[in-house]
Amino acid sequence: MNKKWLTGIFTVVFTFTLMVSVQAEPIKFARYPNSSHGKIAFTYYGDIWIADIDGSNPKRLTDHIAMDVYPRFSPDGKWIAFNSNRMGNTDVWLIPVTGGEPRQLTFHTTGDNIQYWTPDGQGIIISTSRGANPWGSPLHIVPLDGSLPMPMDMDAGSAGMISQDGSMVAFNRSSIRYWRKHYKGNNQTDVWVQNLTTKKITQLTDTNIREFRGHVQDAYPMWGVDGMIYFLSERDGFFNIWKMSPRGGALIQVTSHRNDGVQYPSISPDGTMITYENEFELWKLPVPDGIPEKVTINMDFDVKKNMFEVLTSDNSADGFSPSPGGDYVAVDFHGEIFVVPSESGVGEIKRVTNSPWRDRYQTYSPDGKYIAYVSDESLEEEIWLYEVETGIRRKLTNHESTKREVVWAPDSKQFAYVAANTLFIYNVELNENTRVAFNQAGGFSVREFSKDGKWLVLSHSDDNQNNEVYLYDIAARKEYNITQSLFRESGGILTNDGKKVIFTSDRDGNNHLYAVPLQRVTEDPDDPLVKERLKKAEREKSEEETFEVNIDLNGIDRRAIQFTRGANGVGSYFLSADGNTIYYTSSDAQGAGLFSIDVDGKNQKKVTDGSFSGITPTADGKMVFYRQQGGVYKMTLPNRDKEQVQFNFSVKVDKRAEWEQVFEEAWRVMKYRFYDENMHGFNWDAVKERYKPFLKYVGENQDLYDLTNEMIGELNASHTGVSGSSGIEIPSAYRTRFLGFEMMPDAGSYKVTHIYRDGPADKEWIDLKVGEYV
Repeated sequence: MNKKWLTGIFTVVFTFTLMVSVQAEPIKFARYPNSSHGKIAFTYYGDIWIADIDGSNPKRLTDHIAMDVYPRFSPDGKWIAFNSNRMGNTDVWLIPVTGGEPRQLTFHTTGDNIQYWTPDGQGIIISTSRGANPWGSPLHIVPLDGSLPMPMDMDAGSAGMISQDGSMVAFNRSSIRYWRKHYKGNNQTDVWVQNLTTKKITQLTDTNIREFRGHVQDAYPMWGVDGMIYFLSERDGFFNIWKMSPRGGALIQVTSHRNDGVQYPSISPDGTMITYENEFELWKLPVPDGIPEKVTINMDFDVKKNMFEVLTSDNSADGFSPSPGGDYVAVDFHGEIFVVPSESGVGEIKRVTNSPWRDRYQTYSPDGKYIAYVSDESLEEEIWLYEVETGIRRKLTNHESTKREVVWAPDSKQFAYVAANTLFIYNVELNENTRVAFNQAGGFSVREFSKDGKWLVLSHSDDNQNNEVYLYDIAARKEYNITQSLFRESGGILTNDGKKVIFTSDRDGNNHLYAVPLQRVTEDPDDPLVKERLKKAEREKSEEETFEVNIDLNGIDRRAIQFTRGANGVGSYFLSADGNTIYYTSSDAQGAGLFSIDVDGKNQKKVTDGSFSGITPTADGKMVFYRQQGGVYKMTLPNRDKEQVQFNFSVKVDKRAEWEQVFEEAWRVMKYRFYDENMHGFNWDAVKERYKPFLKYVGENQDLYDLTNEMIGELNASHTGVSGSSGIEIPSAYRTRFLGFEMMPDAGSYKVTHIYRDGPADKEWIDLKVGEYV
């Protein structure tokens, strides 16, 4: 066949294949819809879009790296007001429906959240935290010229809309977390109305305070063309649209969605069309008697941000663990673990992990052969082992729970770890995982093995939430409470001779170092003759003398000796290699630093200035590593030479894979840390399976947070939720001045209406008075 014909056929087939591969699909995660004049506006991938009300002809209206949200049509349909954080704060912006350059209307430090336009089209109603009320601020109206927003005559408002005839405002006084489902109680929000002429305010929903336990959320009131107030309510167990007369009376259910129910409803300025979200899809509802209908929007477009990015460490790390001799450091950066040389130019960087999952809590074994770390690569947090010489990785544990760093035994043959309030010891040579102890009151905090590997020094709370330090006999499976006080004790390290335990306690109000002898003290340790005899015995003691721990609990509660004092407590602490010195972090009048004190509590002094976050000694005790301003530093002991560890490597981040990891981790955090192990009666596995399929539609970090919050909201629990970085670089929020008085526009100027006592304007030399003009 003619080569030109072959080329032509290939071109046609290839072009057709490309066209099929990019064919538009129905989108999800179009957010915050509003409609007017046959159009629907919404947020998608952080921008404002507009389409015909049937979903056809979608068009991007804004194109900015910031988040542009909550579009609201003007009454004449020619303008769209929206919220954006493009200047660092949540402000109100304005753009023509035909497109163009947006114009900023609000500039205040506090967030200004759009509600609706005023019926005359001359202002925009916002909820804001500006104002003086301790539990909220009134709704404000923003003039289109960008001048000072004016408060409405109410004490507090979080959402609201003025009726089309301008006579009344329907509003909520308090806000809701829309993702929290099934809440009933006295903190729910209700629908109120205010006559804008008489200023009379009337509560419409849940007016019987004696039945507050049965009250539900009634939010986002909207004025319909029929004069009824439409609002979001959970009265049938799911968020749906209901309506009622502004004069009160019967409530009528309008929609009957299940699963997620209705989210973010809004109504057109003329009150003829409600648009909302349900299961991350858009819906429309004609008012007053229409049937809910899904709005399907088919489109493909070029996303503004890469779904892959390369991050460079630039000497920064999230965590670290030094090798026994300090020649190398295992660092984790953005969920990946690397081994880097501690001396620049000496040795090579070695990658330990490479996956979209989170790898952290790495710990070198004392012999340097292994690095144990925690990874959720298997969708559960498990302990993995990396063989330094061969590069072989293997998963050691199989236990559904959260986990942190392991504590190695001195011989590197086993380590201790805690999972689900249970203490385990894992034998690396035999691949045996042994359950050692269980503590329902909160698990254990393991500090160290004894030198002979027979004991564990640990702390834990009891049933009265009293935290004590214990010595745990591994062979006998028996623990000994060596602090026995009503204060909070923690940590614990055995001295080299096994005769004392150093720990911290807040017995004097601050966290300080204490030592408790394990045997009864039969002689005065400060007697000069006793001191001399003990020193002589120490000099004559054989180096081969067996390390042994003996505990006499009789009177041990009175035996603890306080080593440090003062208003500044103790942070981290550890023993020197020879066991004669305790190093610890604290601060004095000159600032933070590293301090030392002899193991007998004498000769306290400051070693060096500086911050020593996460300070960790090497196994040989010759140097310490610590974090400072994101970097890893090392310092030799005792000469105090400091040096930053230099390393530079790159990590490739797949955003979609990372979103899956974050979603899975959030689900696990709730599963293993929620106070009710029965998850308020919900099948938590089934809840995840219902929400996880939506992950493939996530396009922004905020979409991920919203999806995760929807999942967590099924539990109906307070003080839960997810928030985080938007993942975009925007200017730092500017701060407006707080003058210490309120004012209103009057006669072309501003009239002082209130002066806050002891505020910036309440000064004798200022002599400002209510009623004066500024």
